[in-house]
Amino acid sequence: MSTVSRPFAFRESRSRVLPAIAVILWLALTIIAIRHFRGLALDDFFVTYRYALNLAEGHGFVYNPGERVLGLTNPGLGLLLAGLYLLTSLEIPWLATSVFALALLGSTALLLREGCHRGHGIESFIGGTLVLISTYIWICHGGAGSLVLLLLIGAATLARRAPGWAGGLAGLAVWCRPDALLGVVILGLLRWREGRKPPLIYAVSALFVTTLGAFWAYRYFGTALPITLESKRLLEGLNHRSTGGLDFWSTAQLYWQRHGGILALEIAALGLAGQYFVLRHGGRCARLLSLYGLALAIAYPLLGVPFFNWYTVPVAVAILYGAAYFPMGFGRALGRWIGEAEGGPWIGRSQDGPRLGFAVTAVLMTLILFSFGERNLKVFKSQSWHHRMVLYRQAAEWIHENSGPQDEVSALEIGVVGYFSQRPLQDLLGMVTPRALPFLANRDVSGIFQTHPTEFLLRYNYGGRLTDLFRTRWFRRNYHLVHSVTGSQEAHIVRIYRRKKIPAGTGLGPNKIPRAAGRSS
Repeated sequence: MSTVSRPFAFRESRSRVLPAIAVILWLALTIIAIRHFRGLALDDFFVTYRYALNLAEGHGFVYNPGERVLGLTNPGLGLLLAGLYLLTSLEIPWLATSVFALALLGSTALLLREGCHRGHGIESFIGGTLVLISTYIWICHGGAGSLVLLLLIGAATLARRAPGWAGGLAGLAVWCRPDALLGVVILGLLRWREGRKPPLIYAVSALFVTTLGAFWAYRYFGTALPITLESKRLLEGLNHRSTGGLDFWSTAQLYWQRHGGILALEIAALGLAGQYFVLRHGGRCARLLSLYGLALAIAYPLLGVPFFNWYTVPVAVAILYGAAYFPMGFGRALGRWIGEAEGGPWIGRSQDGPRLGFAVTAVLMTLILFSFGERNLKVFKSQSWHHRMVLYRQAAEWIHENSGPQDEVSALEIGVVGYFSQRPLQDLLGMVTPRALPFLANRDVSGIFQTHPTEFLLRYNYGGRLTDLFRTRWFRRNYHLVHSVTGSQEAHIVRIYRRKKIPAGTGLGPNKIPRAAGRSS
C-alpha cells in the first residue's frame, strides 16, 4: 500500500518547505491585491463604511445621525472598521480591503497548516493559491465574507483545545453575517461526532456571544434583524428578471464563467466532486469549509434570496479547494485501484498504477491552473472600479461642496453616494429607510420620494425605477437639473436634481399616497 501512494505522499521532512513557499507567494499575492483594489469596493459595502465612520466620529453606530436603523447585515465588520479607523486614521475603504485580504490569507494559512499535519499539504497549497488568485472572490473585497471564514476556521482550529474560545469566535462570525449561524451549528455537529458527546462548552460560549450581539442590536436599534433582509426580499419582487430561488445559481454561473476561464464549468464540477475527498481526507477546518459551503448553496435558493456575488464567497472558496483536492484524490484512488488489480494488459510492474495515477493528476491540475490562472490574470489586469461607482463619487463630492450639512439627498443606490457626500440620505430601496418598505411592497418607488421630497435627487442614466417620476408635471414644477457627471462613455451619466426656490403657497406636495403607505400609518 505504501508503494502505491508514494508518488503522492507528503513527507514530514519537507513539511517546512511547502509552508515557507506558501507564505512568500501568498503574502505577495495579498499585497498586490490590496494595492490594486485599494478600497474601491462594491456600492453596498460603503453602507457599512458609513456606519463605521459615523461611529468613529462620535455620531453613533448609524447611517444617518439621529436615526437608529439596523440597515446592515455585517455590524461586526462595521464595529471592527470603526476601531481600526480610530487606531490608524487610515481611510475606511482601504482598511476594509486590507481586512478582507488578511482574513482570506489567514483562512488559507490555517487550512494549509491542517493539511500539512494530515499529509495533504499539496492540496491545501493549491487550493489556497486558487483562492488567492480568484478575481471572483477579490471583487467582493471589503465585505465580510472572508472575515466570517477566518472566524469559523479559527474556531475549528481551537475547538478541541479551547472550546470556550472557539465558541466565542464562532459567535463573532454571526455578528459579521447572520448566515454564519449555519457554520456555528455545523462545527458543533463535527465536534459532537469527534468527541461522541455534545460540545457543551463550545455551544454555551457560541450561544452567549451570539445572544449578546442580538441583545445589543435590539437595545440599540429596536430590532435584532436588519431591515435589509425585508428590503431585498421586496426588491426581488420589483425585478423584471428573478435572481432568487432556482435562478440564484444560474445567475451565479454567469459570474463564475467570467472568472473561471474556458474550463470554468468543468472546474466547478470538479470542485463539487472534490468535496468527497475534502470530507474524507480533510481535517476539521476543511470539513467545516466544505459543509458550510454546501449548506449555503442549498439554503440560498430555498430562502428565495436574490443573488449578490458576495453571498457566495464561502461557496466559491469551498469549490476551489474541492477543485484542488479532486485531482490528487482521484489520482491516488486510480493508482491504488490499478496497483491492486490482478492481471490486465496494461499492468506490467507494481509502479504502473501509481505512475498512471500521477499522470492523470498532473494533467487535471495543469488544466485547472492554466484555465483559471490565465483567465484571472486577464481579469485582474483589466479590473477597475465600476464606472457607476466613479460617477457616484464625483456626484457625491459635488453635493458635499454645494450643500449644507442638513440638506437631504435621495438615491436608489446609497453606498458610495452616502459615504462621500456625508449628507442625510433617503434610501429609495429601503435598506436604511424603514418608511420606504410599504411603498416597495406596493411597487411604488416614486411614492417614497413624493411623500418625502428631499433637497437633492440623483438619477443614474435614464432613471430606472424612477422614470415615471421624472415625467410628472409635479416633478418638473418643483425640481430642476443642477449638475451632470458624465463618464468616459456618454451612455453613463449621473444627473443631480435640486429643489427649486419657489414662492410660498405653491410648494412641494405629494400628488398621491399609495394605499400600502396609508395602511402602514
